[in-house]
Amino acid sequence: MNMKLVVLSAGLALLSEAAVLGAEGGQAASLRAREGRPVSTAPRSGALPAEPADEANLRIEVSAKYEELQGSTRFVVGNGSQANHVAGGDKAFAVKSSQGTGVEFKRWGFIVNVLPTVNPVNPGEVVVQLQVELSGPVKGLAGAGEGLPNAVPNLATWQFQSAVTLVKGRKTVVCSAPARVEVTVDDAKPD
Repeated sequence: MNMKLVVLSAGLALLSEAAVLGAEGGQAASLRAREGRPVSTAPRSGALPAEPADEANLRIEVSAKYEELQGSTRFVVGNGSQANHVAGGDKAFAVKSSQGTGVEFKRWGFIVNVLPTVNPVNPGEVVVQLQVELSGPVKGLAGAGEGLPNAVPNLATWQFQSAVTLVKGRKTVVCSAPARVEVTVDDAKPD
């Protein structure tokens, strides 16, 4: 009889603890919902909280082409975090003028800035704030000292900036003229 009482008391104590943990979890979920943050419905084990949906990593792929200029990149960024990709930089060119010889720097390359945010209502959608730039020398544009060694070329620059809603896993053309920009966003997966 005493053994049954001990087991019953232990069982009631565990149920009481589970009720307290459940109430605390419910209060936290209610607070997240009121703040407009995602609420995880994943089952909880023990006293460890489930990983919030807004801490997911996303894989972003961007490719762009404008005239002869093109670039592409693939990287991982946290949901709600900004990422910047730069390939290129400044190139130095010798410039001769009436005042002598100097150096002129011209910037060219492929630049991508993104800020992806998973839609808390539909986790299959991601709102991506996006900026893409392609710049570099393009045939047909005459530059300073053309035909001379170390001539400074004229550079073409093309930029695109927008906020778009994308479906995870689907390549989407976000700009098609005069340049083409394709973007794919998906959950980051280990290689």
